Amino acid sequence: MTVSSPELTVHVGDSVFMGCVVQSTEEKHVVKVDWTLSKGEYAESEYVLYYYSNLSVPTGRFQNRSHLVGDILRNDGSLLLQNVQEADQGTYTCEIRLESESMVSKKSVKLRVLPEEPKELTVHVGDSIPMRCVFQSTEKKHVTKVDWMFSSGKHAKEEVVWSYDFNMLSGYFQNQGRFRNRVDLMGDISRNDGSILLQTVKKSDQGIYTCRIYLGKLESRKTIELHVLFVPYSSVNSTAALKSLESKEKANPEKHVYSSITTWETMEEGPNGQSEATYMTMVRTILGP
Repeated sequence: MTVSSPELTVHVGDSVFMGCVVQSTEEKHVVKVDWTLSKGEYAESEYVLYYYSNLSVPTGRFQNRSHLVGDILRNDGSLLLQNVQEADQGTYTCEIRLESESMVSKKSVKLRVLPEEPKELTVHVGDSIPMRCVFQSTEKKHVTKVDWMFSSGKHAKEEVVWSYDFNMLSGYFQNQGRFRNRVDLMGDISRNDGSILLQTVKKSDQGIYTCRIYLGKLESRKTIELHVLFVPYSSVNSTAALKSLESKEKANPEKHVYSSITTWETMEEGPNGQSEATYMTMVRTILGP
């Protein structure tokens, strides 16, 4: 029996949950589970993980990254794949065999892997910055808890930035300290998205932010390093000075004075009645502003 293939899109470094559950009317136990990856229709399949004789064994490059997280006693062979790599893109197939049955139940998941999101973000003082945290899953498993923590350094004490707990009456909780009223949920919790928006960023907000998002006992973790810069003083100063100058000119426009100059010739006679010199007399008349 084969079930239709859902599709998931993740970024390099993310975690992904791929469900694989067999419904049975009889109380038959799972005897074998195989998870394989195929890169194409004619490509050879690669083993990811297998379960047999009560042992779960990740294989090859998937060691330490793939985990059988379903409840085998409930015919659940679901897989958790962590720290997804670009080479992990392809079609994952789960095969479950129940005891005393020759038929195998199959389920496939198409996984698309996008480039890694930046691990370091840069923002200016006073601006806002979004920080993403999503747990991709094929199943409608609801997020039970989200924790956003902050540390100013490797050995510094962690502070709560924002958190969500399904079991709490209010659900949401914000730090009453310096992050108070500056953090908003940007993602959709019902879609396993615990992304946040940090507003009115301060210089003291620079440091390491860690998001932990839980689907029951399953955990996905993401770390972001935030760098906070001051707005360059020179650009602010010059812009302010220019605006001040423009305002001053509008308030006190410069007055211009124009004038005309009129000239007369004056003749003076010498002792003998002859003209000895000619003088120019200039009179300036103010015309006004």
